[in-house]
Amino acid sequence: QEFNFMYFIKVKVRELVVCSVAFATAFTMYNIYNKNVYNKILNYAQIPISYKGQIVEINDYEKDKSSYRLKGTINNETKADILFYSDTLDAEYSDFLEFENLTLKQFENSYLFNQKDYYKGENVYLQVDKFERFSILKNEKFSLVKSVMSYRTKIIKDINSVLAGEEGAFLVAMIFGDKKQISNTTKTALFRSGIGHVMSVSGLHLVIVSSLFLAFLK
Repeated sequence: QEFNFMYFIKVKVRELVVCSVAFATAFTMYNIYNKNVYNKILNYAQIPISYKGQIVEINDYEKDKSSYRLKGTINNETKADILFYSDTLDAEYSDFLEFENLTLKQFENSYLFNQKDYYKGENVYLQVDKFERFSILKNEKFSLVKSVMSYRTKIIKDINSVLAGEEGAFLVAMIFGDKKQISNTTKTALFRSGIGHVMSVSGLHLVIVSSLFLAFLK
């Protein structure tokens, strides 16, 4: 067939217009979000505030340390997720933490871990710096998600109590896809060797869960 140069140009121009519109839309939305959400939350850094948030994620570490992701409001006016590192608390998924005279700080990137970039992708922009006091408010309402997450946390703690260090972290990653406890060095080695996919939720995890469920039913 004879090559139609004008038709080729029209197609390419059309593609260029679509790509330009998509880029302009994404760029505009990104700047609007930064101005109205991200920067607004960052303005609360390093000033005393009040905060009440519900625990939506718990990660346990060595030496009885834990991190808690909280979803709540700053000064009863601005919704924001924050991160709280502390000694392990007597608190479960969906319980509330209420802080008085709380000071938040921004995350920072380092050569070991781009903490700021990582948590920005998770929509968590600030972490707890210091506070006067806080209280734990138990959520007594039944929640299926809470029950599942509590059981998940219990299994992870049991695994870490038997297999400390990288071995336990690797097993947790294989079963739950939670890679937070694995060191960056180990993650890099796994992905470079081509087996990093074993830490992602996949058919392997479905088989493991199904097998455990069938064994339980028997």
